[in-house]
Parts: sequence; structure tokens; C-alpha cells
Amino acid sequence: MASRLAAHIGDIAKGVKKAKEWDLEMAKARQQLDWSKQIELALDPKKAREILLRSSPKCESEKRECSMCGSLCAIKLMNENLKQ
Repeated sequence: MASRLAAHIGDIAKGVKKAKEWDLEMAKARQQLDWSKQIELALDPKKAREILLRSSPKCESEKRECSMCGSLCAIKLMNENLKQ
């Protein structure tokens, strides 16, 4: 995993357009809390899905915040405040 991440970072540093596009797409998926898209774009989708399934709630479509932050998820709070 470390070598895959290092290779991606190297591609970003070299200005590889596809790597930059991937980063932007992942950033948008994170901002939208789109778990399916994040798993699809993950460097290791299988591991990403396993981690998501271990967190709660069990239904991905009900999940509106990250498992690390819970109700204090900065992205969730930002999205809520931007709607106002």
C-alpha cells in the first residue's frame, strides 16, 4: 500500500493529468460523503469496503458522517452550514 501511495504522489509531483483528476474526483466524493464512489476510487477498494462495513450504521446509504469523527465530522458540519 505504501508503494502504491508513493507512486501516486510521484505522479502528482510529475504533473500526470490522470493522477490529478483522480485526486479531484476523490475530493469531490469525500465532500459529498459518497461512500460508494470513495470505495471505487480507493487505492485498495477491498480494504476500504471492509473498513466501512466494520463501522456503523450498517447500511451505507444511512451513513452521513465519517466513522472517525462521528457527529463532529468536519465535512458533514461544513455541508450543513453551507446549506443555510
